[in-house]
Amino acid sequence: MGPYTALQMVEISAFMVVAIYGLLAHHPSLSAVGIGLLVAKAVMNSLPHRYSVISRSLVGYTLGLVLAAATIAAIRFVVQ
Repeated sequence: MGPYTALQMVEISAFMVVAIYGLLAHHPSLSAVGIGLLVAKAVMNSLPHRYSVISRSLVGYTLGLVLAAATIAAIRFVVQ
C-alpha cells in the first residue's frame, strides 16, 4: 500500500468516526458532516484519474459540503 492510499484510509476512518460519534451522541448535524465527508471522498475517488487530484478533490468536497448543508438545513428547519 502506497502513502497516498494509506492517507485515504486514515481520512475515511476519521470521517467514519465523526459520523458514528454524531449518531451515537445524538448530534444529527455532526453525523451529517461526517456522512458528507464520506460522500465527498467517494465522489473524489469515482472521478476519472485523468483529472488532477486537486480538481477531483474540489468537486468531491463541494458535493459533500452541499449534501451536508442540505441535510443540516432539513434537520434544522423541516424536522423541528
